[in-house]
Amino acid sequence: MKASITLLLSVTLVLATVGCMRTYRIDIQQGNVVSREQLNKVVPGMKRNEVRFVLGTPFIEDPFHTDRWDYFYSYQAGSGEPAQMRRLSILFVDDQV
Repeated sequence: MKASITLLLSVTLVLATVGCMRTYRIDIQQGNVVSREQLNKVVPGMKRNEVRFVLGTPFIEDPFHTDRWDYFYSYQAGSGEPAQMRRLSILFVDDQV
């Protein structure tokens, strides 16, 4: 009888403790990270392939707006902090910035 009460109390204590713990959530990073140094290398007159070399492949290449490349970056911390979002649009005229 004493053993079953001890077992019951142990199980209750373990279940109460498990209920207090939070599940682990990973950090989610999506898109292109464009640094200020990379952005400073993009100058008017650059061609598309030069921009792609400096900034990488754009996150969005809209087939309806071929003169615009969108670079999007978002970071959601697993701790539940507000998401960080950045967007950069590069506009081309006659295949030049």
